[in-house]
Amino acid sequence: MMSIETAQAKSPTLNELKDVCKWNGQHVSGTKAMLMARMIDGQMNGRLSRCPLCTQGRLQLKDDKATEVLCKGYFDEEKSYRVDCGNVMPVKEAPRLHPWFATQPNEEEKSEMAAADELAKTGVDASASKQALEAYLKAASDKLEWE
Repeated sequence: MMSIETAQAKSPTLNELKDVCKWNGQHVSGTKAMLMARMIDGQMNGRLSRCPLCTQGRLQLKDDKATEVLCKGYFDEEKSYRVDCGNVMPVKEAPRLHPWFATQPNEEEKSEMAAADELAKTGVDASASKQALEAYLKAASDKLEWE
């Protein structure tokens, strides 16, 4: 496993790290070391999915040591308030989505990412089953009205 210090020696810029995190639906705030840790974790394990406890919050690395992930909760749009979660788990137990994008995803890939994210919000572990994602996409496409 490459250490954060070794990865920093190759020195992608802060904006490049933010772009990679953004393409993969990960948090873009924090220090360069934190962004580098997210990128290394994502390349090794895949994108962090939604929290399996609250199903709405986004998981994130707890710190730049990348040993645990946490969910801080989410904002409930319908009720107009923040819902705290506080779920913490080892990084190896976190639900993941694949692939990790090192370059900007195309429109089809973005659509698949959005569908996987919506599926994760229902409580289904989209990382565990490609068939579940395909079934979700088929059900969503069946609801479309074609002209």
